[in-house]
Amino acid sequence: MPLILAGLALAAAGLGLLLAQAIRAIEPGIPLALTAFAVALAGIFLGVAGVVRRL
Repeated sequence: MPLILAGLALAAAGLGLLLAQAIRAIEPGIPLALTAFAVALAGIFLGVAGVVRRL
């Protein structure tokens, strides 16, 4: 369960950062966008690992 929750938190943080760039709350940039995408992807993978481990 902790892996799933950590993955959910990471994915939400990455997607929130991408959304903040999309609505221009923060200045968008390629390095920041790639970092946010990598964080969201890592969160998804961590959540999937948690589900697989639980099974």
